[in-house]
Amino acid sequence: MWHSAGDNTVVTLWIRIKGKANKADIAVGVNYQPPSQDDHTDELFYKESRDASRSAVLLLTDDCNFPDINWEYHTADTNRSRKFLEHVEENFLV
Repeated sequence: MWHSAGDNTVVTLWIRIKGKANKADIAVGVNYQPPSQDDHTDELFYKESRDASRSAVLLLTDDCNFPDINWEYHTADTNRSRKFLEHVEENFLV
């Protein structure tokens, strides 16, 4: 799935691996977020990842370009980075 918003191009690819009998499916996502990505495009990504995490085990790899996030203490300097951290925590991502 490709999203385009203004001058920013966001690339997100989702695949679903079907689980065997009595095993959950696995959703695998790969995402690139340019540093200048706008809020609307961020929200599209958050919605997709929320939807994927509700319906399957989720493995997400993301080049999220949030250099101000301190992953050890879960803090950030900018509003955009704090919103990303909130999304991670609300959806139990690690």
